[in-house]
Amino acid sequence: MSIFRSLFICSVLCAVAACAAPSAGTFPAPDTRLTVPLVRQKGAGSSWVRFLPKTTSTATYTYNGFAIGPDHNVWFQDVQGNGVARLTETGGLKEYTVPHTEGYSGIAVGADDRFYVGAYDSSTFQGYVDAMTQSGTTTAYPIGTSSNTDNLSGGVAEGPDGNVWFVEYHHVAKITTTGTITQYPYPNSSYYANPGDIVRGSDGNMWLTLGGGGVNPAYVVKVAPSDGTMTSYDLTALVGCAFDNALAEGPDGNVWVDCGTSIVRVTPAGVATAFATPSNAAAGEVSGDITPGAAQTIWYGGAASSGKLVQYDIAAKAFHVFTPPAHLLTQPRVTLMGPDGNQWFSAVDPSSNAMAIAVYVLEPLRVSPTQLTLSGPGATGTLTVSESGVSKFTAKSSNVGVATVAPSGSGSFMITAVSAGTCNVTISDQSQNSVLVKVTVN
Repeated sequence: MSIFRSLFICSVLCAVAACAAPSAGTFPAPDTRLTVPLVRQKGAGSSWVRFLPKTTSTATYTYNGFAIGPDHNVWFQDVQGNGVARLTETGGLKEYTVPHTEGYSGIAVGADDRFYVGAYDSSTFQGYVDAMTQSGTTTAYPIGTSSNTDNLSGGVAEGPDGNVWFVEYHHVAKITTTGTITQYPYPNSSYYANPGDIVRGSDGNMWLTLGGGGVNPAYVVKVAPSDGTMTSYDLTALVGCAFDNALAEGPDGNVWVDCGTSIVRVTPAGVATAFATPSNAAAGEVSGDITPGAAQTIWYGGAASSGKLVQYDIAAKAFHVFTPPAHLLTQPRVTLMGPDGNQWFSAVDPSSNAMAIAVYVLEPLRVSPTQLTLSGPGATGTLTVSESGVSKFTAKSSNVGVATVAPSGSGSFMITAVSAGTCNVTISDQSQNSVLVKVTVN
C-alpha cells in the first residue's frame, strides 16, 4: 500500500490497557483459520502487546509498508536497513536484504506471491522495482531512465488486472509479473509534488493521492487499469484538504483519505465528504496510517501529532480513541488489521527511541472476577472467561487442599472451597496467555 509504513518484532511485552474504552465500537472479525489472538499477552487481560525488533536498523520510522503475506505472517520494510522482514504473530523475525537503496514505497503482494517494493541506485538515481520471493530471492526491474523523476517515490498496490501499480513523481505505472513496466504521465505539472499512496478500489480502478502541502492542490486520482486514463478530484477545493497522503479502500466500498485534521470519504463517483478528527486525535498524514478494519471501521495512527490509535465507526459516524501506555509505546503510525483480527501498528519505544511493532488486542483474555473469596469449605464460586475467537480454556489450582476447579459450562469454571487458606487459580488459553485469580477461603 505505501510510503511511511512501520512495524515491529521480537521480545513480547504487555501492559494493562490504559485506553479510552470504545463507547460502541465494532471490531474486525477474526480470521477463523487461526487461533486468535496468537500474540502472547503475557499476564493477559491486556490490550497492548509490544515487539522490540532486532532488525538491521531500528532508527525512528525505518519500519514501513505492512502487508499480510501468502504465509499469513506480517511483512514490512526496514527502509534504513534496506531490508524486507517477516514477523510471525508470536514475534519470530527473519529479514532479507534488497539489492538497492530502499524507498518508503510500502509493500505490494503480487499475483505471483512475490513482495514488490520501490528502490533506487543512490549514485545514479535510477529507480527500480524490487520483487522478492518469500525465501528472499530478489529480482530488480529498472524504471524508465536514469532520473530521479522515474523513481518509485510513492506507494505500491496490486491491481485488478494482476499487475502491481506504483506512484512516481511524474507518472503512475504498472509492472507485470514478468517485469514489463508501463508508465502513464500525469496530465499536468500541478500533480508532481508529493507522490502519495495507491490502492485498488471496489470499482475496479486504481486510486492514488498526489500533491498538497501548500505547493499544489491535494488530489485524489482515479486511474483506469485498462489504459491509464485518469480522473482527478481536487480535495483542497472540495473539502479543504491541505495535504493528503495515506489512502485506503474502506469496507463500505469507498476510498478513505487521511487529511490530518479530517478523514475524507470519496465515493467511486468522486463525491467527497470530510469527517473532522477529534481535537486530541488528529491523523498522522503518513502513507499507511489509514487502513480498513472489518465491520465497517477505519483505523489510523496519530503519530507524533496525537500519539493515539484511532478507530472510526463508519455506520455510527463515531471516533473511538485508544491511548497506548506511555511507558510502552509512543507515536503509533502505520496500521494494519493482522491475520489474527487484531490491529497491528508501528510505534516508538520511549525508553530507547528505537522502533517497535505493537498490537492492539481487541478482545484479550479476560477473567471475572479477578479475586474470589469463599465463605468456608463447601462454598462455591464461578469464574467467567472470555476471549475473541477462542472457546477452549484450561484451569489449574495451585493448592487443591484449599480449593479445586472444574469446568462448569462454556467459558466458565466452578471453584469449590476445601479448607481455609489461599491459593491461586490459573486460567489459560491455547496461545500461552494466562490470568491468575487469587482465591481465599475463610
